[in-house]
Amino acid sequence: MLVVGITKNNFNILATLDLTKYNSVPELYNDLLPLKKDVYEECDRIIFLYRTTSTKVLNLVKELLDFIDIPEFFVQYEQTNSTGGLDFEFSASHCIYPWANLVIDNLGDIGPCCQYKGKISNINNSELKEIYHSDRLQELRKQFLAGEYPSACSACWKNESVGIPSMRQGAKHKFREIYYKIDYEKEDFDNLQIFDLKIGNSCNLACKICSPQSSSKIAEAAHQSGMISTIEFDQLKKSVAWADSEHFWNQIVATVNNLKYLDLYGGEPLMSKMHFNFLRKLVDLDVAKNIKIDYNTNGTVYSEKFFDIWQHFKEVKLSFSIDDIEDRFEQQRYGASWTSVSENIKKYNAHKSNNFITEIFPTINTQNVFYIPELLEWATKQEFDHIYFNVLESPIKYNITSLDSEEKYKIIKKLKENNTYNICFSIITLLENSMDVAKKHRQISINKV
Repeated sequence: MLVVGITKNNFNILATLDLTKYNSVPELYNDLLPLKKDVYEECDRIIFLYRTTSTKVLNLVKELLDFIDIPEFFVQYEQTNSTGGLDFEFSASHCIYPWANLVIDNLGDIGPCCQYKGKISNINNSELKEIYHSDRLQELRKQFLAGEYPSACSACWKNESVGIPSMRQGAKHKFREIYYKIDYEKEDFDNLQIFDLKIGNSCNLACKICSPQSSSKIAEAAHQSGMISTIEFDQLKKSVAWADSEHFWNQIVATVNNLKYLDLYGGEPLMSKMHFNFLRKLVDLDVAKNIKIDYNTNGTVYSEKFFDIWQHFKEVKLSFSIDDIEDRFEQQRYGASWTSVSENIKKYNAHKSNNFITEIFPTINTQNVFYIPELLEWATKQEFDHIYFNVLESPIKYNITSLDSEEKYKIIKKLKENNTYNICFSIITLLENSMDVAKKHRQISINKV
């Protein structure tokens, strides 16, 4: 498949790759990776042999070259009479998640990602392997291979339609280490390399934008006040119990030879003793060095002992759910102390390194959208590695699109005037688009009258 060291027409041939000999994208990708050079000589060339009837594979090659950053100037294509080999290209709608990821929410419902509308199954009554090979997930994968746009994935299509980067698009960067190492043409459980786990509802806060399903504090208060019955409360406790089930975590252990990413949410994930037991198993099995962990934490929990475990992993990232600052923070996240959380963040940031990353991940809602500039001013002083926004969808009363036009106008004006336009572009766009929709709706109503 790959021949090196040949000189042809005064060119230095770095490699000749016969595309008719490749059977999968990962094979080709792995052979291309070593050919990436920081600086190419003028005479360097990579030769691709392809069969005349296949145009798909040339599109695939160009995509891989662009991703790896090999300039096409140093590439030549030559036809061959050989047959067989790759005949594959990525569709415009392609998404890695149905192949590589399973998300399990607080109640145990499972889907290919957190944006997917509906559920595939529930971990409380199904095994991971049977879920991965379920008819619904297989059909979803077929839809993406065919270039279709599944309706259950409407969240991504909606964002992309207004120029907002979608979760599907972001995955190509987030999971760049495995994106082209997955064999999308095979139904292979080994493709499963990512778990997005909302590990139960154990939490020490009762945030206004949260729910009993995600916070035990809210669940307990709702039960005591009679908002949810004893039967509902007991059922909720049973539904979230999977997060403390040794049987569940043992199923994850069975995948560790291929596991590359763990996204851990809560509740408050740093309160989960079971997940730390699981991490210790990964260390003992000598696979922790291959795995990246991404936490979403409220910042209230800190222990130096965490680093005794985390130091063995390829990368650990803490995404702090800090939606506002000072008094407004405490009002929105009931039970939290701004002073205590601020001190914890300083202690975490003191550990920052190439493989320990911190970022702020505010959930933008009606309570904090006007104060984004103040939040960003504070965040800049903390020297986080990244700042990302999550825009709340429900409950609808906290969704920023539910604000009236006058409030939206004031927010847009402030965000544009406070040097936050670039980072707030998607929020400004969402608000402006929702105002346009409202105007059109009013116009339609007037016309009908």
